[in-house]
This record gives sequence, structure tokens and C-alpha cells, in this order.
Amino acid sequence: MKNAISWFEIPAKNFERAKKFYETILGINLEVYEDSPNSSKMAIFPYDRHMEGVGGSIVEGEAYEPSHKGVLVYLNAG
Repeated sequence: MKNAISWFEIPAKNFERAKKFYETILGINLEVYEDSPNSSKMAIFPYDRHMEGVGGSIVEGEAYEPSHKGVLVYLNAG
């Protein structure tokens, strides 16, 4: 196992604002997907698609609520 964390999701209520914020501060472009299984909108951070690194996204949808609890982190179970 290369990384203990495999994926993270940052919930957002204002998707476009959050996307612009992260693109600006990180100097990157986020790839947008709107046809996901849980009917949410996702903006994917650049990552190694061969699962060699950690990936993540900004997400907006009914199941996602920004809060003081932070982001949702998925651990690599090996």
C-alpha cells in the first residue's frame, strides 16, 4: 500500500464558488462530472488515475453537507 488515504470529498453548497476557489489557490483545473451514481456534481482534483496516489473531489448533492466536521476521507484497505 503506497498511501493510507485513497480518496477525499469536500462537500460544497455553492459548487461553482468552491471550484473556482480551489482552482485559483492551487493553480489547477478541476474536471467536472455531473452524472455520478449518487446524483451529485463532482469536480475532480488532478491525480494519478492508475491508483498510485491520493485523489479527491469537491462534491455537491443532497447527501453532502458542509460542516465543521470536515471532509469525508476514504482509507486504503489494501
